[in-house]
Amino acid sequence: YWVALFDSFAGSYALMCVAFFEVIAVVYVYGYRRFSRDIEFMTGSTPGQYWLITWRFVAPIIMAVLFTCSVVQCFSKATTYYAYDRETTKQKETEYPIWAMFIALLMVLLAILPTFSVWFLRYFKIWKLEADIPAYLPGRFPSSWICLKTRQLTFQTVNPKRDP
Repeated sequence: YWVALFDSFAGSYALMCVAFFEVIAVVYVYGYRRFSRDIEFMTGSTPGQYWLITWRFVAPIIMAVLFTCSVVQCFSKATTYYAYDRETTKQKETEYPIWAMFIALLMVLLAILPTFSVWFLRYFKIWKLEADIPAYLPGRFPSSWICLKTRQLTFQTVNPKRDP
């Protein structure tokens, strides 16, 4: 019962929301041109028009349509799960009770809450969640450089031929 509820709601709706807002953030907040330059830097080739059109228009539209259709389908007919029926010794389709739908809504909201919380805290500069990492400089990877600068890592080599 609970697994079916989680499977029906928490995974699908929350993942669709997070994926949609991730595409919006990368393409429209970070910028598709900057993202294209990053892809070119990492792979050595510029993304073609197909990818630019897909990132900017196709992916957000398809995700919005899928999410809208899923929500409409959820509310247009009763949401059901399969439960064991003792009389027929088979599974039968059973409607979720109203309280289970509220729990499902709560699961979806709790799953997407961190995304909006981080955005809210950073956008309004309420709490700086991480140190700013400087832009990339040739010959240096800033995130690794900062980590190595703050913490000395030591590694010991293991010689398999030598007995301990």
